[in-house]
Amino acid sequence: MTTVSVNTFNEKEIGNNKPCVLKFPQGLPPPSFVEQETEFVSLSKKVGNKRQRVILSNTDKLEYQSEEIQSTARYAIGVYDKSTNTLKIVPTDIYDMKQSVIGYTLTLDSSIALSKEDRYDQVKKLADSFGSKVTKKKIQKMEMENVDNLDFEKTNKAVGEIANTLADKQSEETPLDLPYFDLTTSKPEAIYPHEAFIPPKVYFGLYHQLFFNMVKKTPTLDNEGNPVEEPKLADYFKEKLDQFASISEDEDLEHACKLLTFMWYALMIMQCRGDSTKLVQEGGASFEVKDYMVSLFSTKITNKKISVSREDKTKIINFMVIVHLHLEGFETKNIAPLAKALAVTETALEKHFTRIGCKRSAAGFRLQAPLTFPTFKENNKKR
Repeated sequence: MTTVSVNTFNEKEIGNNKPCVLKFPQGLPPPSFVEQETEFVSLSKKVGNKRQRVILSNTDKLEYQSEEIQSTARYAIGVYDKSTNTLKIVPTDIYDMKQSVIGYTLTLDSSIALSKEDRYDQVKKLADSFGSKVTKKKIQKMEMENVDNLDFEKTNKAVGEIANTLADKQSEETPLDLPYFDLTTSKPEAIYPHEAFIPPKVYFGLYHQLFFNMVKKTPTLDNEGNPVEEPKLADYFKEKLDQFASISEDEDLEHACKLLTFMWYALMIMQCRGDSTKLVQEGGASFEVKDYMVSLFSTKITNKKISVSREDKTKIINFMVIVHLHLEGFETKNIAPLAKALAVTETALEKHFTRIGCKRSAAGFRLQAPLTFPTFKENNKKR
């Protein structure tokens, strides 16, 4: 029998290399993804007075995000070193990796089995709120009959037609100049979640290191080890980088730099005069990030040439205003630097703040939850 030495480590002794165990309740990722050099990104966010860690990764079609396991148990990993005959006990956490399809939004929890009556009640509520006159008449006709005695397939078909009509109506009413928004949330930060318009693969690919190093006052080096010349930035970006110097946590600073980089790339597209290569050559964007930004804010003509319409510019400004609010805590006082960077007047920029649902206050503009959009009075004057 061999005697094994056991060494136990605490979290402080581990340093930056903190291990974790990942569980995949919905099945392991595709073999091709596992066999290749996979990339799992570890982020942390503040939840109350504590920091919660989130593990993220994705393939071309699937995303994986960890969910916190509510447990009072403590876990550890045993790492056996055969050369020294030593077993190292390292504390760790266990994360359940939730799998989701990229670009698909779940509108109803498929794990909940709804009865015919429950499903009918849900569709009826939607029809009462958003349905057309024809849809409401179908509902009234169904109410006059005994739902329990209806043929199951016939009932499902009728309800399905109503649901499809409502989905088409919702799709038609979705504005093209705004990202996804939540009208029901009571939290300003959840109205326009950045994950909705910056997918994980693009978020991780945003070249934040340039801005990060500028805040840290350290040079950025190219592949050959030579210092990279700092770009010429509008005063708005310089002021933001000066503000970022007060961020103590590197992960929070990295997140802020990524959002500012997204704004920088969007402004480049707006001012590129049809040449999209500026994002790669001056902004350090990967081709994947460049292609996403081009598809979001312009029309691609060739691999290098793009067309930016007036509607595209309106969309760019709206998105930049939303990201600006994320960086400002969803309340902003001075919009002059942003207006100058966008080459628009403050009066014109104020309309974009109003467009996305901001309320004017004595100090400036504030994004208030729940979200309400401005209403415009119709001009009924006879010509």
